Order: sequence, then C-alpha cells, then structure tokens
Amino acid sequence: MRVWLSKFTGAVNALTTEIKNSIAVLNQGKFNPPLVTGDYDGNKQSVNYVATALHKTMSEVSTSSSQVLSSAKQISSSTMRYLETLQRTRRSGIAHNPRY
Repeated sequence: MRVWLSKFTGAVNALTTEIKNSIAVLNQGKFNPPLVTGDYDGNKQSVNYVATALHKTMSEVSTSSSQVLSSAKQISSSTMRYLETLQRTRRSGIAHNPRY
C-alpha cells in the first residue's frame, strides 16, 4: 500500500507540475500551452483536450475581437463622414431635411 501511495503521489505531483507549466504559459498571454507529455493515462488526455479546446476558443475569440474592432472603426469612420457632410451642408446655408 505504501509503495502504491508513493507512486500515486509522484504521478499526481508530476501531472500537477505539467499543468502548472501549461497555465504559466497561458498567464503570459500565449494561447497555445505545451501539452502534457507524461504517462498519466486519462488525465493526460483530458488535460490535452482542454488545452487544445482552449487554444481553439482563444483563437476564435481573437479573430472575433479583430472583426468587432474593424466594424467599430468602419462605423466610426462613416459617422465622421456623415457629420462632416452635415457641417458642410449647414455652413453652405442648405437647410437639413430630417426626412431624408
């Protein structure tokens, strides 16, 4: 029993260390942490699946954020052009008709 417990504890500590290393990479803002390489049976597969899924999700979030930023810039640019046109129209004495 003592030998089994010692091996189990060693395996858990090793797995914990690898998970900590993966999380440390994530904390640095990198979205592709190293996969767990030790022989931990189902735990390794689960952790690797989570790491892969997180990488995919964060990549999708990054892409979506870029698209939202691009759209926001387009809206801002269009609004600025509209306001400039409105100012020119008012300065030229042409009445603004809100129906159009």
